[in-house]
Amino acid sequence: MALLPAGRLWDALAVPEMLGHSLLNAVARNGQPATGPVLRNSRRQELVLLMTPGKPAMNLERAARHLTTGTWLAVPDPSRKVTGLSWLVPPDGHGTLFSPRDVYPVLTPLVSGN
Repeated sequence: MALLPAGRLWDALAVPEMLGHSLLNAVARNGQPATGPVLRNSRRQELVLLMTPGKPAMNLERAARHLTTGTWLAVPDPSRKVTGLSWLVPPDGHGTLFSPRDVYPVLTPLVSGN
């Protein structure tokens, strides 16, 4: 297990698990492969997408949490199983991250229910 600081090399978007799966499917339908790392926190029932740093392109309200500077994220070693935390999509070793340009446009209609 490691504790990593957000905000410099990456930010993260934490969403409820059901919304997260819908988000990943919507990103894929938009032609953007879900190539960034996705952490599953079963205790909080949420998915955490690692993405390039930047301010959210929308008001997240209570639908999601943007993790950036001043936030730390506990992550498991991709080769080990840890209770409560697991990689749904492990880091690829090349630093591939989700792009906010691909994620936020598809998140907006999911959050608003359209």
